[in-house]
Amino acid sequence: MNIKACTYLVTIEECKSLSKAASQLGISQPALSKFLANMESTLGHRLFIKSQKSLIPTDAGEVYLESCRNIINIKQRTYASILQLSQAPSSTITIGLTPYRGAQFFSDIYPAFSERFPVIQVKTKEGYMSELKEAAKKSEVDVVIGTVTPSDEKDFTFASVSYEQLCLAVPLSHPAASKSDDSGNYFPTIDIKEFSDAPFVMWGSSTTNAKNIEEYMARNNFTPTVVQRSNNALMMNEMLKTGVGVGFLPRSFCKAKQGRVYFSTWPPVQTFNGVFYLKEKQLSEAERYFVYLMIRNSVRSEILTGTNVYFNKTSRAIINEFGGFEM
Repeated sequence: MNIKACTYLVTIEECKSLSKAASQLGISQPALSKFLANMESTLGHRLFIKSQKSLIPTDAGEVYLESCRNIINIKQRTYASILQLSQAPSSTITIGLTPYRGAQFFSDIYPAFSERFPVIQVKTKEGYMSELKEAAKKSEVDVVIGTVTPSDEKDFTFASVSYEQLCLAVPLSHPAASKSDDSGNYFPTIDIKEFSDAPFVMWGSSTTNAKNIEEYMARNNFTPTVVQRSNNALMMNEMLKTGVGVGFLPRSFCKAKQGRVYFSTWPPVQTFNGVFYLKEKQLSEAERYFVYLMIRNSVRSEILTGTNVYFNKTSRAIINEFGGFEM
């Protein structure tokens, strides 16, 4: 999901017509039709259907469009704030962030950062985790808001904020579903091999969640039958609601009465959230303050609701440097 794709989809929704949307976007209708077909093929869901000569969003389309509108609004607000800087920048910090959660964090942090460092220009680079990690290795970004796996520790220093368990969501139709319930509060441990016959909905290969899950499966000599993949948490959640297969979801998405039950694995599959940067990099005061704001604001906000606060040695050192904060 990038800003261009978001703009295309929101314009289609607003115009309710491919021809009108194409005209407004300044591209040909065949090009826009091909874009929409590719998006729907990638997601495995129709995003729009025709009703009385108008295009209207499907349920999956509504979910995706909500994220698109949020991303566009966040980017517009962020760029407007940057343009309001009254002084010429004397240096630049480039932040790597994901389109959804990373963009939310950045919009919360930027006002406080610009107040303390008004002459420093902040640029952003959007992408999924695998892309941002490569960008960090090439020094194209200074720090990245995101997640890491244990195998990343050789390349990056990580300032942790929280961790979240990934739980196995299982449709009620599966025989193993009787071992749990759909209350959203019960997460009994189960052997992944009980799902050797089940189709799996997996995270996109460019995500940290996919790497964590695949490493866990490899340790257990388990090879899933993959029927769908998605990089987007909201889309993963919606696909698993349909009962199309079994899949891992963040604990915060494991709600009651969704037509599925939940299980834990042992050892648990976990994702750690925070900020990372190249091991050999020495952060400037401004960069350290940005990391501090990221830690402080994420703990106080609702973006990471359902996760467990966890500060490692790097996080604690930065928190102490800037005087700490109240939880």
